[in-house]
Amino acid sequence: MDPGALKATGTPKDPNMDMIIPGLYLGNAFSGLSESRLKKHGITHILSVASVYYVPEGLLERKSVEFDDNADVDLMVHFTKTNAYISNALEKGGVLVHCLRGVSRSATVVAAYLMATRRLSYQEAVDFIKSRRPMVNPNPGFIRQLELYGAAHCNTNTVEGGCLSVP
Repeated sequence: MDPGALKATGTPKDPNMDMIIPGLYLGNAFSGLSESRLKKHGITHILSVASVYYVPEGLLERKSVEFDDNADVDLMVHFTKTNAYISNALEKGGVLVHCLRGVSRSATVVAAYLMATRRLSYQEAVDFIKSRRPMVNPNPGFIRQLELYGAAHCNTNTVEGGCLSVP
Protein backbone atom coordinates (compact mmCIF):
# COMPACT_ATOMS: atom_id res chain seq x y z
CA MET A 1 0.00 0.00 0.00
CA ASP A 2 1.17 3.52 -0.74
CA PRO A 3 2.08 5.19 2.60
CA GLY A 4 0.79 8.43 1.10
CA ALA A 5 -2.66 6.84 1.17
CA LEU A 6 -2.54 7.01 4.96
CA LYS A 7 -3.95 10.37 5.84
CA ALA A 8 -4.85 11.79 9.21
CA THR A 9 -7.19 14.67 9.64
CA GLY A 10 -5.85 17.70 11.43
CA THR A 11 -6.33 18.13 15.15
CA PRO A 12 -5.03 20.80 17.48
CA LYS A 13 -1.38 20.10 18.31
CA ASP A 14 -0.91 18.43 21.66
CA PRO A 15 2.64 18.46 23.06
CA ASN A 16 2.24 15.03 24.64
CA MET A 17 0.57 13.03 21.86
CA ASP A 18 0.04 12.98 18.11
CA MET A 19 -2.65 11.47 15.91
CA ILE A 20 -1.13 8.83 13.64
CA ILE A 21 -4.31 7.86 11.78
CA PRO A 22 -7.85 8.90 12.68
CA GLY A 23 -8.59 7.58 16.16
CA LEU A 24 -5.07 6.25 16.83
CA TYR A 25 -2.82 8.44 18.97
CA LEU A 26 0.78 7.93 20.04
CA GLY A 27 2.06 9.68 23.13
CA ASN A 28 4.11 9.82 26.27
CA ALA A 29 3.20 8.93 29.86
CA PHE A 30 1.66 12.36 30.46
CA SER A 31 -0.69 12.08 27.48
CA GLY A 32 -3.15 9.90 29.36
CA LEU A 33 -3.37 11.99 32.51
CA SER A 34 -6.00 14.49 31.44
CA GLU A 35 -9.51 13.12 31.15
CA SER A 36 -10.60 16.29 29.32
CA ARG A 37 -7.79 15.85 26.77
CA LEU A 38 -8.76 12.25 26.19
CA LYS A 39 -12.42 13.20 25.74
CA LYS A 40 -11.49 16.05 23.38
CA HIS A 41 -9.71 13.58 21.10
CA GLY A 42 -12.41 10.90 21.40
CA ILE A 43 -10.06 8.49 23.17
CA THR A 44 -11.93 5.69 24.91
CA HIS A 45 -9.09 3.17 25.26
CA ILE A 46 -5.48 3.32 26.42
CA LEU A 47 -2.74 0.83 25.63
CA SER A 48 0.23 1.42 27.92
CA VAL A 49 3.52 -0.22 26.98
CA ALA A 50 5.55 1.00 29.91
CA SER A 51 6.34 -0.25 33.38
CA VAL A 52 4.65 2.81 34.94
CA TYR A 53 1.35 4.27 33.80
CA TYR A 54 -1.49 6.43 35.07
CA VAL A 55 -5.00 6.31 33.68
CA PRO A 56 -7.93 8.44 34.82
CA GLU A 57 -11.07 6.64 35.94
CA GLY A 58 -14.03 6.42 33.62
CA LEU A 59 -12.40 5.18 30.43
CA LEU A 60 -14.10 2.29 28.72
CA GLU A 61 -11.01 0.13 28.71
CA ARG A 62 -7.29 0.05 29.31
CA LYS A 63 -4.58 -2.51 28.75
CA SER A 64 -1.01 -2.59 29.97
CA VAL A 65 1.88 -4.56 28.51
CA GLU A 66 4.88 -3.95 30.74
CA PHE A 67 8.42 -4.17 29.40
CA ASP A 68 11.56 -2.06 29.31
CA ASP A 69 12.91 -0.08 26.38
CA ASN A 70 15.77 -2.50 25.92
CA ALA A 71 17.02 -3.88 22.60
CA ASP A 72 16.98 -7.42 24.06
CA VAL A 73 13.28 -7.36 24.99
CA ASP A 74 11.11 -9.61 22.81
CA LEU A 75 8.37 -7.18 21.92
CA MET A 76 7.23 -9.13 18.86
CA VAL A 77 5.51 -11.76 21.05
CA HIS A 78 2.98 -9.05 22.01
CA PHE A 79 2.11 -7.83 18.49
CA THR A 80 -0.88 -10.14 17.95
CA LYS A 81 -2.47 -9.00 21.23
CA THR A 82 -1.63 -5.33 20.83
CA ASN A 83 -2.85 -5.28 17.22
CA ALA A 84 -6.13 -6.89 18.26
CA TYR A 85 -6.55 -4.43 21.13
CA ILE A 86 -5.95 -1.42 18.87
CA SER A 87 -8.34 -2.75 16.22
CA ASN A 88 -11.04 -3.43 18.80
CA ALA A 89 -10.54 0.00 20.36
CA LEU A 90 -10.83 1.75 16.99
CA GLU A 91 -14.16 0.02 16.38
CA LYS A 92 -15.48 1.53 19.62
CA GLY A 93 -13.76 4.93 19.69
CA GLY A 94 -10.21 6.20 19.82
CA VAL A 95 -7.08 4.69 21.33
CA LEU A 96 -3.95 6.18 22.84
CA VAL A 97 -0.82 4.02 22.75
CA HIS A 98 1.85 5.33 25.07
CA CYS A 99 5.09 4.53 26.82
CA LEU A 100 7.26 6.80 28.94
CA ARG A 101 8.41 9.18 26.17
CA GLY A 102 6.33 8.05 23.18
CA VAL A 103 9.49 7.42 21.17
CA SER A 104 10.47 3.73 21.08
CA ARG A 105 8.17 1.13 22.70
CA SER A 106 4.80 2.66 21.82
CA ALA A 107 6.06 3.69 18.37
CA THR A 108 7.11 0.09 17.69
CA VAL A 109 3.68 -1.22 18.70
CA VAL A 110 1.95 1.35 16.46
CA ALA A 111 4.32 0.48 13.58
CA ALA A 112 3.46 -3.22 13.95
CA TYR A 113 -0.23 -2.31 13.84
CA LEU A 114 0.20 -0.27 10.65
CA MET A 115 2.24 -3.06 9.08
CA ALA A 116 -0.46 -5.61 9.88
CA THR A 117 -3.47 -3.53 8.89
CA ARG A 118 -2.11 -1.45 6.02
CA ARG A 119 0.41 -3.92 4.61
CA LEU A 120 3.33 -1.51 5.01
CA SER A 121 6.99 -2.44 5.31
CA TYR A 122 8.61 -1.62 8.64
CA GLN A 123 10.39 1.37 7.03
CA GLU A 124 7.18 2.72 5.51
CA ALA A 125 5.39 2.35 8.85
CA VAL A 126 8.15 4.03 10.86
CA ASP A 127 8.54 6.83 8.29
CA PHE A 128 4.80 7.46 8.32
CA ILE A 129 4.74 7.60 12.12
CA LYS A 130 7.73 9.98 12.10
CA SER A 131 5.82 12.25 9.69
CA ARG A 132 3.20 12.60 12.45
CA ARG A 133 5.52 12.42 15.50
CA PRO A 134 9.07 13.39 14.48
CA MET A 135 10.81 12.32 17.70
CA VAL A 136 9.95 8.64 17.11
CA ASN A 137 13.06 6.47 17.25
CA PRO A 138 12.58 2.76 18.05
CA ASN A 139 15.66 1.15 19.52
CA PRO A 140 17.77 -1.09 17.22
CA GLY A 141 16.39 -4.30 18.73
CA PHE A 142 12.81 -3.19 18.11
CA ILE A 143 13.65 -2.17 14.54
CA ARG A 144 15.08 -5.65 13.94
CA GLN A 145 11.90 -7.21 15.31
CA LEU A 146 9.80 -5.03 12.97
CA GLU A 147 11.97 -6.19 10.06
CA LEU A 148 11.38 -9.83 11.06
CA TYR A 149 7.67 -9.18 11.54
CA GLY A 150 7.46 -7.73 8.03
CA ALA A 151 9.47 -10.63 6.57
CA ALA A 152 6.99 -13.02 8.22
CA HIS A 153 4.14 -11.06 6.62
CA CYS A 154 2.96 -9.82 10.02
CA ASN A 155 2.79 -13.34 11.33
CA THR A 156 4.25 -13.88 14.79
CA ASN A 157 4.05 -17.67 14.71
CA THR A 158 2.70 -18.80 11.40
CA VAL A 159 -0.17 -16.88 12.18
CA GLU A 160 -2.63 -16.77 14.78
CA GLY A 161 -4.29 -13.54 13.75
CA GLY A 162 -1.21 -11.75 12.41
CA CYS A 163 -2.50 -9.50 9.63
CA LEU A 164 -5.80 -7.80 10.13
CA SER A 165 -8.24 -6.10 7.84
CA VAL A 166 -8.41 -2.32 7.96
CA PRO A 167 -11.03 -1.21 10.49
